[in-house]
Amino acid sequence: MEMQPNKIFYADANSTLRVTYGKVRGYSPNDGVYFRHYTTLNGIMEKVLLEFPMQSFDVVIPKWMQSLPADNPVVLEMIEKVKNSPVGEYIYAIDAENIEKITVEALKDRGLTLCVAESCTGGLIAKRITDIAGCSDVFLGGCVTYANEAKEKLIGVGHETLEKYGAVSEQTAREMARGVRLATGSDIGVSATGIAGPTGGTPETPVGTVFIGISTKDFEDCRRLSLSPMRSREYIRLASATNAFDMVLKVIKRS
Repeated sequence: MEMQPNKIFYADANSTLRVTYGKVRGYSPNDGVYFRHYTTLNGIMEKVLLEFPMQSFDVVIPKWMQSLPADNPVVLEMIEKVKNSPVGEYIYAIDAENIEKITVEALKDRGLTLCVAESCTGGLIAKRITDIAGCSDVFLGGCVTYANEAKEKLIGVGHETLEKYGAVSEQTAREMARGVRLATGSDIGVSATGIAGPTGGTPETPVGTVFIGISTKDFEDCRRLSLSPMRSREYIRLASATNAFDMVLKVIKRS
């Protein structure tokens, strides 16, 4: 029998969906979509329904598994099947709390430090990090560089870069991440610049366009988000911050 999502999911205050038995935690790189993945477990065809909400998703495990302990081989087999499915790249932890806590723990494990340069997120990345007790071991600080002048003076974004590409661009995001890393002496710098709305968008750069930059001494990258302009300002900022944490985790795994 097909499992209906309205019988499984409920939403908390942050619109993060939980399930009756969820083990695998992940994040949404862009807007929410439903993903159906069929997998055979012990000869039984089971339907796994995934929802990618604002901050994370959980995996729906069939109800008959609810009485099984978390380390049961059957449960572990299901988790492995989901990890090897097309959504595997979005999974950041197993049986975890939230992505910011996982990020702080990963930084501690590798002995790395982090700093942030924020524009459209307005300090939300730093806020979510400092919500985690013990983050002072790995978080050096950061800045909210909302105006172009602040980007130039505080973290060294080039005036020519801003003039040529604009504040909401891959080039600016990369320079923000690099600049704050150099300014603080941290191992990893991450940045966010975009248009959270509801106004400010253009046909070329609509509301919901966000660039997340990341910089280490050996590696730099940038991710472009194209979130729906119909989403709320809060949604866009939260999704952007979550993607920033995901990029930090991926860099940590590279180190």
